[in-house]
Amino acid sequence: MIAGEMPPPPPTPEPEGLVEPVPALSAELIALNAMSLEGLRELGVLSRAMEWRFERTDAILRRLLELSVKELEGKALSQEELKFIKEFGKALDGAIGELTADSKRTTIVADVHTDPNSKMVLEEATGPVDLMWVVWKTPGGDVVAGAGPVLSHYEFKQPMADRLTDEKWRDMVKKNAPERAPWTESFRGAEE
Repeated sequence: MIAGEMPPPPPTPEPEGLVEPVPALSAELIALNAMSLEGLRELGVLSRAMEWRFERTDAILRRLLELSVKELEGKALSQEELKFIKEFGKALDGAIGELTADSKRTTIVADVHTDPNSKMVLEEATGPVDLMWVVWKTPGGDVVAGAGPVLSHYEFKQPMADRLTDEKWRDMVKKNAPERAPWTESFRGAEE
């Protein structure tokens, strides 16, 4: 080190990880997955590979449920549990299998209501992924912040004669996205 030079800053610690602690959501997803598996089994339309994917998804969802309960109880997560959170995307990719890249896109749109009087449809859509910041207290009492992706949300009216496909919506959101719903302002930061 040269005289007068500052030492390098300490390395930034690896972020730990957090499962959003909403056990009711995990429980509903577990039930939905189980009902889907059972219904498809009864119809006799599942290959063994597809059945395995449902079973793998069940295991992942149950693990997320366990972790969210543990977080709510204020218990520290083990290194192995933190590794699971960090590699969650890989585990999910393995469970959902050979989906095309297009089927994994998050920018999608759906008509949820048609008003024949005004000739308009109400659209619900997700756009580009936003960055979400979360602050939480660790079992040791430290307050930490983390960031991660979250789906953006759009709600708007569209002429019935020009209903949107996912492809048309993706093009529209790139060129001229509609305003976000006013009710989302309470939890969104300023747009850049």
